[in-house]
Amino acid sequence: MNTGIHLGMALSVGSLFFNIGGDAKDILNNFNFLYFSLMFLMFTAFSAVSISFPEQIPVVRREHFNRWYTTGAYYTSTLVSILPSQTVCTITYACITYWMTGQPLEFERFSIFATTLLMNGVVFGPFFIMPFTIFSGFFLHYRDAPYVFRWLFHISFLKHGLVGLMISVYGMGRPKLICTDTVNFYCHYRHPKLFMQEYDMDEESFSIVCAALLVIGVVVVTCSYIILRIRLKHKW
Repeated sequence: MNTGIHLGMALSVGSLFFNIGGDAKDILNNFNFLYFSLMFLMFTAFSAVSISFPEQIPVVRREHFNRWYTTGAYYTSTLVSILPSQTVCTITYACITYWMTGQPLEFERFSIFATTLLMNGVVFGPFFIMPFTIFSGFFLHYRDAPYVFRWLFHISFLKHGLVGLMISVYGMGRPKLICTDTVNFYCHYRHPKLFMQEYDMDEESFSIVCAALLVIGVVVVTCSYIILRIRLKHKW
């Protein structure tokens, strides 16, 4: 069922944003597609875990009390059981939408695109989303944020995920885009680097994105494990 949902959504999104990846006049629509992909994959992963975990807690608490297995064993097995299905669903969505939306058919770019979606959707989606949505760089630009809040951009996995997707389609020396309608549109962003500069992403690199996501991932998984241990010891 989960695979069917991702397949259906991929076809719908691909049809809605069909072949916009190489056209300068649709660059903002393409940006919206990238952000929607991040949010969709994280919310679907979050929904799956938020439904299953509360139902399992009473059983797990009883079995843990009887010393059938350790908290670490249960936590690890749960994460491992989630990974295969979420990985297949994410890759399915990435393959279909990347091709249908007309993104550059280059293996390196697609690899970055799919890897970023995997790291965000599979690792972070099940744990927490909304606190860092505003600091993703989509709603509020980094340079427009008050200095006291700018540090939140650096610990927002959504921000790093969006940067990774932008690098995959507009970074790495992407050549000048075509503009299919020069009569009715002023294609200001025919040079992808200008668009990257607009969102303060022109100096970013995928290696930094991966490192940041890995560090945040370790912190999130560790905190989740600690919370699980506390819940198993207390009836709340």
